[in-house]
Amino acid sequence: MDIKGNFGAWLCLVLCICAGRSLATAQDLDEVDDDSPLEETQFRPEVEMKIKIFKNLDALLEGRVRVKREIDFRERTGIALSWSVNKYLSLTPSYIFQSEQELHGETEYEHRLRFAATARLPFKRWRFSDRNLVERRFFDDGDKQTRYRNRAEVERVFTVKDKDTSVFLADEVFYESDVKAWTRNRLYLGARRDFSDRFEAEIYYFRQNGAFDRPRDLHVVGTSFGVRLR
Repeated sequence: MDIKGNFGAWLCLVLCICAGRSLATAQDLDEVDDDSPLEETQFRPEVEMKIKIFKNLDALLEGRVRVKREIDFRERTGIALSWSVNKYLSLTPSYIFQSEQELHGETEYEHRLRFAATARLPFKRWRFSDRNLVERRFFDDGDKQTRYRNRAEVERVFTVKDKDTSVFLADEVFYESDVKAWTRNRLYLGARRDFSDRFEAEIYYFRQNGAFDRPRDLHVVGTSFGVRLR
């Protein structure tokens, strides 16, 4: 197959799949009878520290907070191992602890065991990837749930002042075991920048449509800073 000659067709196909997944999730939206707002804006900053253990194995330490319009606060910390099997595949088992402080004073806790497999296809200055993530969630009230997330991404890399800078478009869908349905869709637009061998940054916006969530629609601005310690 002539990859170069069919590149435009492949790109159009990826974008059509993203749009189709967004539409399919939006058509599954259910009505929820409460007084919560239908739409909300959030800010999500994140820091990730990387420590190289072996040539293709990194340890990751993650910290993230979420600031909502209602002024409640969610914080998350995690640890992971990232194994680059080759340039086309990486495997990442991880553990996350999350706590959320509500306005009325209650605090909820959650533990997550996760496993992700990410397939990548580099082509010149383009990068295509598809991440498959399974989460086993343990809540403080004893409830347990399993969630599957699939994120497809296309990225274009540029060289700016001898450093890699890229823009990306991604689409992510969620499947929840407790309701046996596709419950969320996120459409991302963002940019990444490698400032040095030890520091990188990312800024992005995503729009989320949720079938069972309140608020149903989210507008989220996020930042992510990656620091390599060794």
